[in-house]
Amino acid sequence: MIDRSELLNATDEMIDEAVKYADPMVLRGLVYQLTGDESIAATQATVADIKHSQASNASKELAIVQSKADVSDPAQVAMIQAKAAAFLKSYRDKGAPDIPCGTPERISRSLNLCAGADIPASELEMWVEQLALDPWARSLVWSDPPASQDVQKFVVAVIGAGMGGLNAAVQLKHAGITYFVIEKNDEVGGTWYENQYPGARVDSPSRTYTHIYGVDFEYPNAFCPQRENLKYFRWVADNFDIRKDITFKTEVKSIVWDEAAKLWEIRAEGPDGPRVWHANAVIASVGFLSRPNMPDIEGMETFEGKAFHTARWPKGLDLKGKHVAVIGTGATGYQMVPELAKLAGHTYVAQRTPNWCFDTKSYLDPFPSQVNWLDRNYPYIRNFIRFRLSWLAGPQTFAPIMRIDPQFEDQHARSALNKPIRDQQLGSSNASWQAVLI
Repeated sequence: MIDRSELLNATDEMIDEAVKYADPMVLRGLVYQLTGDESIAATQATVADIKHSQASNASKELAIVQSKADVSDPAQVAMIQAKAAAFLKSYRDKGAPDIPCGTPERISRSLNLCAGADIPASELEMWVEQLALDPWARSLVWSDPPASQDVQKFVVAVIGAGMGGLNAAVQLKHAGITYFVIEKNDEVGGTWYENQYPGARVDSPSRTYTHIYGVDFEYPNAFCPQRENLKYFRWVADNFDIRKDITFKTEVKSIVWDEAAKLWEIRAEGPDGPRVWHANAVIASVGFLSRPNMPDIEGMETFEGKAFHTARWPKGLDLKGKHVAVIGTGATGYQMVPELAKLAGHTYVAQRTPNWCFDTKSYLDPFPSQVNWLDRNYPYIRNFIRFRLSWLAGPQTFAPIMRIDPQFEDQHARSALNKPIRDQQLGSSNASWQAVLI
């Protein structure tokens, strides 16, 4: 049973205040799913251009560059909040037991209400999966279960214990398939273990940056810094008891198929020297952000200061009073440069090609306490927030602004929709690598 002791001790006033921190569109879908209240379904969502769409609510967690549907009528917003608070008070008064998430028959309409649009029937199954009511919706389901002795004899090797490798291990374990994991580092996390430069954080909403079985993991930020992302991957390894199956500090050097034995031969180097494994199948989860590619810059070999890639940030580096040059202003650059400016004596930025981006007001801010309180105490709100953010970040929102109109003539923009959005944004760049020179 889920611990709802916080809710049991909450006053009506605390609940009334907390629901004001939830996105009304999330509450619109969630409360309808839980109650079937037709007055909720009758509220109107209007589509607003970015110029008129305000990121005033901390739990929305995402600014959208084209447009998004919101409940704009203050009276309807107040009604949705009142209905949401009334449900939570009633739930509290009943002792806050575990409850189902409404009836399955309502789910399609509930998601439409949360999205502010009709979800195509061909996509509904995918979006229900993303809602994460079933944490194993994307797991293996045997259509013709093999004999247990055959499953036990089949061994899978997973290379890497980052996001993909951990997920492979969790899914294999859930399916009852024997596996082992080989990881070159001394900890899980992959790129989020290796990249520890100042300002490192996700550039997509953290609630969507989890596996569906991690929907209830509590994040303190809308866009979490590196330490919180690493905490999530450690949680996955510990919560599903994966660590005992990982060989750390061991790097795979070769994988060769042995035709006679019908097995993969995996050779690796670890602290105690060479090691060899054999497996029926191999899942390579090595990622592509853990092997930095340093640029070939004339004079670099004679540079007497420190020079390194952000993925190899030196521990304990003191930048006080130093002149620091940053090459590249992609995601890493725009995360790191503002933090370097606070630490270094002077920061120089070398940008190859200017790009455009949009500001996200909640990018650096932690959630108000009410947001995480709702996460812990309002049944299934995390699921509906995850869906809402995934919908807003999906192709139906972003694809139109990136689609090229060959008939549109402009020196920089690619379409009539792209131009006004581009004109609003701040410059940035999309460099493929970053290097730091000190």
